Amino acid sequence: MKKQYKILVLGTIGSVLLGVFFALGYNHLSSNKVFAEAEKGNQTLSIEDAINRVSFNVKQPKNIPFEVTHSFASVSNINNKQMIQLYYINNQTGDVLTVRAINSKVVPLDSENLLQSYSSSELNDTKYLNNGNAQIFYWSDGGVSYTLIGEKGNVGAFGKSLASENNIFSPNELESIAKSTK
Repeated sequence: MKKQYKILVLGTIGSVLLGVFFALGYNHLSSNKVFAEAEKGNQTLSIEDAINRVSFNVKQPKNIPFEVTHSFASVSNINNKQMIQLYYINNQTGDVLTVRAINSKVVPLDSENLLQSYSSSELNDTKYLNNGNAQIFYWSDGGVSYTLIGEKGNVGAFGKSLASENNIFSPNELESIAKSTK
């Protein structure tokens, strides 16, 4: 069981880094052809193509609190379970929203005791975590575990995020995004 959790944490960190990479670097790619060539090895897909590749119903957020300038998705298998990641990015502001769904029960790892229980009248098994760089909201729906990773931030010099306490996704804001998937 612990191995699965470590893989999930590594996947979360990887998705956050990948999201930041695309938020910072996408504006340097001048066409879809260049983007497709750059991402050929990573199995980057359109959101629709990715959703069609998984065997479970994936719910997309309808309430994204920033203008989406770029979106893409990926599909992978972890311990014989399918996982899909949907990325919504504003490459001008550096805002990134990642929705991860896996057709399995997931218990988030919390080695630094940052995970907070969160009560929601409409969502099941909710938890919230703010690690200082990203805000993460967990919930489950119909046998699918969802992870919503939000990163706000004006991108500063040399790609450093200027995120501050006033520039984060609050638990209520992430809950609102999660509820919009219903």
